[in-house]
Amino acid sequence: MEEIKVPGKSNTDIEKTATKYAVKNAYEHEGRAEVGAVVGKVKALFPDVIIGQVMPIITKVVSEVNGLKKEELKERYELFKTSRKRKSFARINLAKKRRKNYDKSCS
Repeated sequence: MEEIKVPGKSNTDIEKTATKYAVKNAYEHEGRAEVGAVVGKVKALFPDVIIGQVMPIITKVVSEVNGLKKEELKERYELFKTSRKRKSFARINLAKKRRKNYDKSCS
């Protein structure tokens, strides 16, 4: 497959993102991910990407996710939730640190 021309991004970045959101979408919709939902998320996270270039990646990923057994889909979804929680906590801690530094600089 041809490498996508997006500054700072690779096919792997887009494939990982598509996989995460296909798993989430499938888990929330009785085991069936929708290509359109995944396309929307990829476009939101990679606004410079041309959808026509990444459609083969997204359709392949959605097809693979739709082929997963319910147990495996649930396991992958749990990993997705866990990684999102870690990122949320990291963002909260960073915001607190920035606020503290800002407060110090204003006094």
